[in-house]
Amino acid sequence: MFTMRISTNRLGAASHRFAVILPLVCALVVTVMSLVSLQASATGWENQSLAPSARGMHAMARIGDDKVLLFGGDDSSLDDETWVYDLSNHTWTQMSPKTSPAARYTHAMARIGDDKILLFGGSNGTANDETWVYDLSDNTWTQMSPTTSPSARSSHAMARIGDDKVLLFGGYASSDLGDTWVYDTATSPEIAVNGKGVWIPDGDTSPDAADDTDFGSAPVAAGTVDHTFTIINTGTADLNLTGTPKVLISGAHAADFTVTVQPTSPVASGGGTTTFTVRFDPSATGVRSATVSIANDDSNENPYDFAIQGTGVQGTTAVFRVDADGNVLADQSFYGAAFNSGSADVAEWVIISEAVEASDVLELDPDNPGHYRKSRGRCSQLIAGVVSTKPGFILGSDSSTLDFEPWTDDSGLSTDDSALLALVGIVPVKVTDEGGPIKPGDLLVSSSTPGYAMKWNRDAAHSPCGLVGKALNPLTGESGIIFVLLTAH
Repeated sequence: MFTMRISTNRLGAASHRFAVILPLVCALVVTVMSLVSLQASATGWENQSLAPSARGMHAMARIGDDKVLLFGGDDSSLDDETWVYDLSNHTWTQMSPKTSPAARYTHAMARIGDDKILLFGGSNGTANDETWVYDLSDNTWTQMSPTTSPSARSSHAMARIGDDKVLLFGGYASSDLGDTWVYDTATSPEIAVNGKGVWIPDGDTSPDAADDTDFGSAPVAAGTVDHTFTIINTGTADLNLTGTPKVLISGAHAADFTVTVQPTSPVASGGGTTTFTVRFDPSATGVRSATVSIANDDSNENPYDFAIQGTGVQGTTAVFRVDADGNVLADQSFYGAAFNSGSADVAEWVIISEAVEASDVLELDPDNPGHYRKSRGRCSQLIAGVVSTKPGFILGSDSSTLDFEPWTDDSGLSTDDSALLALVGIVPVKVTDEGGPIKPGDLLVSSSTPGYAMKWNRDAAHSPCGLVGKALNPLTGESGIIFVLLTAH
C-alpha cells in the first residue's frame, strides 16, 4: 500500500500546485501497480489446462533448454506415461515412446546432457534397482546395465553435479538408507567378462568351475575341453579390443590353451556382447595354468586379464574306451550280435529352418536345400520323418558337422539349428482327426496342420502321398499324440 503525507502549514500555498500534480501522481501510482501485477503474473504459477492426469509421487527433471520431463507416478493406479512440458509455448505433450520403464512411483530423475534424463529405482509395491536413460532427440528410453549400481530403493533423491555426473543419496527399502552414489555419464566403454553367466573379475587369480575358468580334467594327448566366454560392454561408448590377437594366452602352460574362436570388435555400447572360445589340450599330467589377457580401450581395465587352469590326467591309447561322462568311444567299426539301447527308434541329426519340437512331422524344406521344416499341407510328398523323443541310435553328429551351407533369412537371423529326425522305429507322433478317426493299423500322412499327421484316405487321395507310418494306438479326441511305427516314405 502507498501512503502520501502533506505538511498542513503549507497546504494553502501549494493548493493550486497540488490540484495540478495530484492527477499525475495518481496516474503514476496506477501505472506502477499495473507493472507490479504484471511482473507477479509473469514470474509466478500459471495453471495449464492440458496436462497429465492428477497424480502424486511422480518425478520431473529439466531436459533441453526450456523443457521439463515427467515420468510415472500414482493416479489411483501406477503410471508409465512420459510427458514433456515446453515452457516456450506452455504446452504438455505425451511422448509415447515405443519402450519405457515399467509403471512406478517414488523414483528419482536427474538431467544428464542437454537432451537426456537419468532415472533410477522407484517402486511398484516392490523397490527396484533399474537404471534408465531417456533421450529427447529420438524419444527413446534405454535400460542401462552398469557393472555396479545402488541397491533397489525408492523415495531417494538425485541431482546433477558438474557436467557429467549425477549424485544419488538415501532412499528407502524396508528401512531408511544412507548411502551415497555417483553416476558418471562421461562417454566411455566399460568391459566385463563372464563364463557360464558368472562375472569374472579383472585380475582374478582363482580359477573356478562356476565361471568356467577351471576347465576340469582332460586326458593327455587324448582329449580336449572347450569353454566359451562372453565379453560385455556396459559403457556408453563402443568398446574396442585392441590386441593382436584380440585374446592372448600367456603364462607357465600357455601352450596347453588355445583360443579357437576370437571375439569381434568393436563391441556395441549399452550391453553389447561378443564371445571367444578357449580349448584346453594338456601336454602333461597335473595342474596346467595360464592367463587370459584382453587388450582394450576401457580406461581402467586394460588389459582385462584372469587366470585359467585345467588338470591333465593320464590318457590311454586304447581304441575302445569310456570317458568320464560315460561315453563309449571306438576308433573303428563296432560289431555285435545284438545291441540293447532301451529306446525304440533310429535318428539322425538334421538342420532345421524353423523351430520344431518332439513328435513334430518333418518334411524337406524346398526353399532351403539341406534343411527341414514342419510338414505343410495334406498328403505332402516331401515327408522325411518325425522329431525323435528318445532315440536308441543317433547317426551323424550335431549340425556343425553337416556339409550344408547355413541359411539366413531376410532379418539376418541364423536358423541353422539342428534336430534329431527319427527315420525308422516306434515314435510318438502328433496326429489330428482331419482324415477321420484313427485306429491301430491305419496308415498316416501329413495333415493341413503344420507338424501333424492324419489318417490316409485311399479313396479321397488325388495324388501320391508320402507316408509317415502306421498307427499303433487309436486317437481319442480331435488331436493328440499316439505311437506310430515309421515306414519308408
